[in-house]
Amino acid sequence: MTEELRRRLLAAGEMIRAKGWKSASLDLGVSYLAIFDLPPGPHGPMVTFTASIRSNSPHNYVPGWTFGTMEEAVATLEEAAKNMPVFADEEQRKADALAKLSPDERRLIGANNW
Repeated sequence: MTEELRRRLLAAGEMIRAKGWKSASLDLGVSYLAIFDLPPGPHGPMVTFTASIRSNSPHNYVPGWTFGTMEEAVATLEEAAKNMPVFADEEQRKADALAKLSPDERRLIGANNW
């Protein structure tokens, strides 16, 4: 890991922490795919990058998109961290939504333990 990448990931984590989240996982992935019995072509080998942010919420703040470069993946993580809601606001929004449901509706969607 380069020092620049480390600095950027730590800064994104600090943005999330400042919004009151109790935990977060900023995940970057690299995938290599090749079919070795075919000649190399425009579709192979393929190297793709993924990014996601998971926190103490069932919601992921970066969808499971793939990116063509590591820079795009890291920039998406940074943007998602910047745009994450404040934890207390998210908890209130969830409580407000659950209050609109009947006990049976909460049971049906598995929200009794939220």
